[in-house]
Amino acid sequence: MDKQKRDLSPIQARPAPPSLDAARKIFKTVVAKGGLIWGSAFKRKCALRKGSPGFNMVDAVKIIRRACVVLGPEYRGELFAWQYQLGDYVEGRKFALDVLLHCDADYQESPRMTVLSGNYRKWKMRE
Repeated sequence: MDKQKRDLSPIQARPAPPSLDAARKIFKTVVAKGGLIWGSAFKRKCALRKGSPGFNMVDAVKIIRRACVVLGPEYRGELFAWQYQLGDYVEGRKFALDVLLHCDADYQESPRMTVLSGNYRKWKMRE
């Protein structure tokens, strides 16, 4: 049994999530250093709403900078990442953004985050 544990690759091992304060700092660092990856579902929704009122990539960046965590972290083993839901107001309505914080990136030097999707939703903000 000990031999099996030693044979696990780093990707199979479940890492500890960053603290909430550390995650907020990482989100801001991602925006500053350009480690954002736009998911296909998010890009598709932005294209569908092109030219009409609603969210876009600029709004998503503002939400990430504000870093108000609504839900999470939830570990996504198949993606080796922590999933968070960030929330803020877009055009006067509550908007939630689902993002992945990749575990295989250096959080201080080159953090990576994928924006999965965004929707207008109901939620309570953490203080």
